[in-house]
Order: sequence, then C-alpha cells, then structure tokens
Amino acid sequence: MAAWLETQIPDLDDESGECGWGFYKTSTDEFLNKHLDLRSLTIENQKLFGDAIVIGRSKLLDFGEEYSCLNVDFFEIFFNMYLLSEKGEPPLEFSDWSIIKPCNEKTGPGWD
Repeated sequence: MAAWLETQIPDLDDESGECGWGFYKTSTDEFLNKHLDLRSLTIENQKLFGDAIVIGRSKLLDFGEEYSCLNVDFFEIFFNMYLLSEKGEPPLEFSDWSIIKPCNEKTGPGWD
C-alpha cells in the first residue's frame, strides 16, 4: 500500500516545492492537484491509510519539515475530517466540497 501511494504523489523535482491542498512545483510554476477517494480502497487498505494518518500526523507535529513538506495546518484539517469519518459523522464540515458523489471505483492494491 505504501509503495502504491508513493506513485500517487507527484515528483516535485526541487527542494522548494510545497505541499498543501495540492502540490506546487516551483521549477515549472505549476500547481498539481491529485485526487484519491478513500472509499475506492479495500477495507484493509482504508484501515492502513487511517493508521498512517495518525502516525504521520504525530511525526509531522514532532519533526515538521524534517519529516515531510506537508503543510501542518492543511494536514490538521485533513486529520479532523478523518476523525469525523471514524466517528460516523459527516467529514464535509472541514471540506470545500458540498456534495459527495457515490464511489464505484476500485483503486489501489488488493482488489485482484
């Protein structure tokens, strides 16, 4: 799962790139958006992703940019959305999206 997720993140190819809601590649002055609907993952991979969110947040808060280029403030919003969804509450309170469409995709490893 981790190896597959690595393929979903763009290669910023420079140290000054930024991660937030998307990825800003300074060398080309390009903003890259990526999309991953967690409902498209297997149940096992959804759990692994959730565990990684919790562990990653702890490391991001402890080590900051030494650990990741992710923006802490944006990640906190993402983390709060994750917590709401884990409690069965609508996570859109922290989202710019107003409508969630059904997901019929199957992405990531484990669907074979």
